[in-house]
Amino acid sequence: MELIIKSMEKRYMNNNHEIYIRKCYELAINAGKKGYDTFGAVLVSEGNIIAEAENTADYKNGLVMIY
Repeated sequence: MELIIKSMEKRYMNNNHEIYIRKCYELAINAGKKGYDTFGAVLVSEGNIIAEAENTADYKNGLVMIY
């Protein structure tokens, strides 16, 4: 069972995870500069970033979404 799990990890994990984390960090910093809490996210499919977002919740004035 452990061998199967390790095989799956190799298949689905690649060395790009650091790129994805850095992009999330960049998005979070951008949100912070705009006065929002520092959250950033990326959606990755088959090694490609297919969506990204940063926090745009303004708890003082209600929630705002910017795409």
